Amino acid sequence: MKDEEPHACPTCLRHARWEGKPCTRCKRPIRTFGIELDDGCLFCLSCKKYAVPPQLCPGCNEFKQDLGRDVRRGVTEPVCGQCRHRLGKAENCAGCRRPRFIAGERDGKRLCANCLPTGTPPIVTCSDCHKPKFHFGSGRCEDCAWRRIHSRLLTRLYAQVPAAWARDLMTEYYQLLRDQIAHGTLSKSLRHDVVFFAALSPHFSSADALTGVLVVRKLGHEFLARYGRVMSFLNITGYITTYQDPDYELEWHLSRIRSYTARGPAWSHAAMDRFLSHMLHKRDLSLDRSTRRTVPIKPKSMESAVRAAVAFLTYAAAEGATSLPEVSQEHLELFLGRHRNYRLRIRALVRYLRRHERTFQKLSVPASKHEFSLKHALSDQVRLDLIDTLGLSTTIVDVRWSLVSLFALIYAQPAHKSVALPLEAVRMGAEGLYEVRFAKVWLPMDEVTHPLLARWLSMRRENSCFERNDESLYLFPGRQAGSHIRSDTFTKWLTPRRLTTRALVTTSLVQWAIADPGSPRILVDALGVSRVTATTYCQQLGMQVRAHTRHAFDTRA
Repeated sequence: MKDEEPHACPTCLRHARWEGKPCTRCKRPIRTFGIELDDGCLFCLSCKKYAVPPQLCPGCNEFKQDLGRDVRRGVTEPVCGQCRHRLGKAENCAGCRRPRFIAGERDGKRLCANCLPTGTPPIVTCSDCHKPKFHFGSGRCEDCAWRRIHSRLLTRLYAQVPAAWARDLMTEYYQLLRDQIAHGTLSKSLRHDVVFFAALSPHFSSADALTGVLVVRKLGHEFLARYGRVMSFLNITGYITTYQDPDYELEWHLSRIRSYTARGPAWSHAAMDRFLSHMLHKRDLSLDRSTRRTVPIKPKSMESAVRAAVAFLTYAAAEGATSLPEVSQEHLELFLGRHRNYRLRIRALVRYLRRHERTFQKLSVPASKHEFSLKHALSDQVRLDLIDTLGLSTTIVDVRWSLVSLFALIYAQPAHKSVALPLEAVRMGAEGLYEVRFAKVWLPMDEVTHPLLARWLSMRRENSCFERNDESLYLFPGRQAGSHIRSDTFTKWLTPRRLTTRALVTTSLVQWAIADPGSPRILVDALGVSRVTATTYCQQLGMQVRAHTRHAFDTRA
């Protein structure tokens, strides 16, 4: 017989059509099995769900591409992945803590077939560390199994990071993070944070070139807000300096300012850039940045001035202005009539326009009568009841914000000052009471604030996973390493209680001024209140006290 050439089976012929060819979606070569559409597009097993158009999931009523069944978990109809996880009937085993079918109960615990004989996972010799440990999967213990999963995950993620130094930085990030959070959470964090390291690669040549200011300038505040954990890692390892550097705060606000100016009308962009350059120039010339000046020089004040300017110019454009010279006094008055809160913040732009820009009309903010009013102050009964309620807080969130509330209600401290209070500003006094330095002198805490402060110091913990206990410099540590909590979160906590920071601070100033109306210096040195505010409260309340006293004596006569 003649030698016949070997024939390939149908399976091999089918595999030959896609084996080694790139996937249409992920561009990686298909190894063993794939899907070929009528138009010739090839998809690997990981991307095969994208080969079909989105379909309506009956579980969540949304169009998804990963519809499928999971008969072992009791899901017999095709639904999306989230619904399969939600509708699955398999529960976690009490022994291995993994979703498994329950084989029975032992000592009141529902266990799978592997854990049922002993009540715990079987003990095996790990194939990696060669130590007898509880079995987790594939002949490995839990730590080694997750380490293998993370190693394979990093190998795939490294393909997205082009620079070698960025991959080394990501490896260092993983090694530091794996001891701080759970294994499964670490996998999710790596998939999320690889975008940050990939974004660093084209902008920097090495890790030594990283600085906090340059990172914000290159990537922007909106991008960095999604990667706070990586920024904490760079800060705690010394690659960059964030909140300890005043220029970092300035650059962060400048990034926000640029996003605000882009929202205004097109003809205002050049003027807003000149306005911002003017404020930065005045800031550089200022030697004492804490004194009051007509031009905003603090980063937050500059951002507030630009936001008010953009809002005003956007309103003027809606009213028919097509260029900066066409902005009139009528536009300004109508704008302030609708937005009274911008009256003080718009002054910086008006001064700049009058001195440095050409307009058809000279603009001026209409004068307003500043009458002393105590309409925001709480009554004595409400104040005392609120102090007693705040002193009874027990949970860590309520204790934290109740302490900030008492600082405002008793010691007239605004929220943005209380949240940034350093830990070194708190000490134990000679009389056994905690003392806090809000300004120049140490104040012993009252009988309500002292136990609440002691309770907070006993439960105070750093929120960043890269900071150890008592490593933060602030009394109220923030989520990022080296930062404190934010005051806007305090406002959200106060809103359901129908309170405002202004009401708490005003009530405190009233009590201090009535106690000694002839000594405004006490408010300045003890509480850090400005001289103008302290003098105004003492003069106005002093006159009311004297009038009330004179009326009492006249009545007795």
